[in-house]
Order: sequence, then C-alpha cells, then structure tokens
Amino acid sequence: MDAFPDWSALSQLTGEIEIVTWTEEENAQRDIEMIAIPQDQIVLPTKDINIRSVENIDSFTLHVMQEGQGVIKTAVSFGSGLTWYARSSGMWVEMDVNNIKTEGMTPGVLNAITSSEWAALRGASSTVRFAYYLAVEEVTDLATVNDLVSQMDMQGTWKML
Repeated sequence: MDAFPDWSALSQLTGEIEIVTWTEEENAQRDIEMIAIPQDQIVLPTKDINIRSVENIDSFTLHVMQEGQGVIKTAVSFGSGLTWYARSSGMWVEMDVNNIKTEGMTPGVLNAITSSEWAALRGASSTVRFAYYLAVEEVTDLATVNDLVSQMDMQGTWKML
C-alpha cells in the first residue's frame, strides 16, 4: 500500500508553488485536483467610461450571480476614481473605496437608483466608473458580476434631409 504524504505544510507557503514528483513508472501521469476559496477581491477600473454625449442617465443595472454566502458590493465615481460614492439611507455618501466591503452598495441598491438620483450625483461630469467587491466564504458560494447595463438619453441634433 502506498503511503500518502502529509501536505498540510503547503498551506504555510506563499507565492508560486511547484509540486515535483518522481516515479520509475514509464509514461506515468499524475493528476491533482484542488478546490480553494479565493481571497476577497476589490476590482478597480483603470479608465473611465465616457458619458460626454449623455444628457440623462436613466439607470444602471448590474446583473450578477450570487449564491450562498457570496457577497457583491459596488461603488461609483464621477470623478475619475478620486472620490467614490454609495447610496445609503436614501442619500449619496462619499466613501473610501478600500471600505467597499462595509460601505458599498448591493446590486439591488444600485439597480434601484432613479434617474434624478443619478443626476444629483453626476452633476456636469463627463465620465463614470464603477468599483466592485467580490467575496465567498465556502466553495459552494457564488459571487459573479455578469454585466453592467446602462439606459441613457443621448444628446444631439437631427437634421431631416
């Protein structure tokens, strides 16, 4: 009977780990399966979304897959990421994006923001960006952002020919 090594020491290692095995068998194939829980993640955009030609923001709708203890939070910036905001108790609250876990908006809160509420925060800004916080506690949990859909009224003029 083959003896199984104690792999518990691997949990103490950091960085990239290479597992090397040796066998006298020819054409031996070794398979390893690992199930892990990723660390909590804050996803920050590197650039703004240009909304220069947008007259009015009707809505943003965040489509997510969230199951178990999965957590998704979001924050919005109309200031190129220098200031971040979340909607809380019916008002816009400036927040530190590093505190998005506790101060960020759930997808339901973001999706319920009205056109007038977006206008109040936007002011005259011609850009917007969103930050996301994703976390799971168990391997069966799910916290995935599928897409962010916007409904906007564009500015412009028309000329009939």
